Amino acid sequence: MKSWLECCRDPLGTIYVDETLGRDSDHGRLAVRLLVMRGGVALTAYVGVPFDAPAAGWGEELVPLEVHGGLTFSGAGGDGTRPDGWWWYGWDYGHAFDATWVCLDLVAQGIEAPRFPGDVEWTIEMVAPEARAAAEQMMALLVAGWRPSAEATAKQEERDRSLEQYRRDVAGGTASKRLEGELAKMQRLRELNG
Repeated sequence: MKSWLECCRDPLGTIYVDETLGRDSDHGRLAVRLLVMRGGVALTAYVGVPFDAPAAGWGEELVPLEVHGGLTFSGAGGDGTRPDGWWWYGWDYGHAFDATWVCLDLVAQGIEAPRFPGDVEWTIEMVAPEARAAAEQMMALLVAGWRPSAEATAKQEERDRSLEQYRRDVAGGTASKRLEGELAKMQRLRELNG
């Protein structure tokens, strides 16, 4: 397998591991898919569930997977990076005390960048077993029929509604008008307060 530095030289989105546990929902059985790939600053890993699985569609903060640095992504596939038909939960290996490729990019540009001797240079051999363990955790959640609590579900639904309203406001130009109005109020308060 490749070294940390060799992975750095690969194109963004290069997939190193693509495995499936179980069978897809078309065959009446549960399935979990795992990916290990080259991310923007470090290796990234994902576990996917079929798009129609009860565990699909939740925010990453609601899913109880124990992974390096915690889940940092939740989203549908089909974006050119992660395969379509799956809902993906992801995490990366670019946290504190992890070596990242950003330092190498800076050095290549002639910018001095700090590297610390204790930083872990995560390799595919190190990440793949963790991704497999996360896939097994997800399979256990699917088998148990896991769903977030009613309170957590309500919070996510409210967040989703707010996000959708924001998107409509941006598309319709009302978000910038609201911001302009708020800035005008702040300016007027500053003038009044001297």
